[in-house]
Amino acid sequence: MPFPMDAPKKIRDRVAASVLPLDRPVKMWAGYGQGLPCSGCDELILPAQVEYEFPAVDDRIIRFHLGCAGLWEAERRRRGMLLAPKESTINPPAVGPPPLDSPPSSSSAPAAARLWRCPRCCATILTREAGARCPRCTFREET
Repeated sequence: MPFPMDAPKKIRDRVAASVLPLDRPVKMWAGYGQGLPCSGCDELILPAQVEYEFPAVDDRIIRFHLGCAGLWEAERRRRGMLLAPKESTINPPAVGPPPLDSPPSSSSAPAAARLWRCPRCCATILTREAGARCPRCTFREET
């Protein structure tokens, strides 16, 4: 399907009229289209196309084509809406080595949880142990 020429204007107008949300979704899913209309351009999202879907704050389901999702994100950024809603803000755990001025950790203390990204399949794993194994592709972290 060729990209609808009026999609950018429709998306800008819908954001201005608050039909499309400005808040970043807490979660967004991608998959094959289900034949339902795009919330941005009103064209059907065909099964051969990528569909992005997320629940809005008012419990509506917002669906976009790949291109319409990009246009919506660009319009949000143009309007300065880069942060997630305040109720969904989560402080992620610190990742990486400790600062240079921090004392070495004692061996009796339990290991702190940390995020590790699998270099083979790019899965993100939350672990407390060294030598973690990726549940997706069974790659083992080197220690």
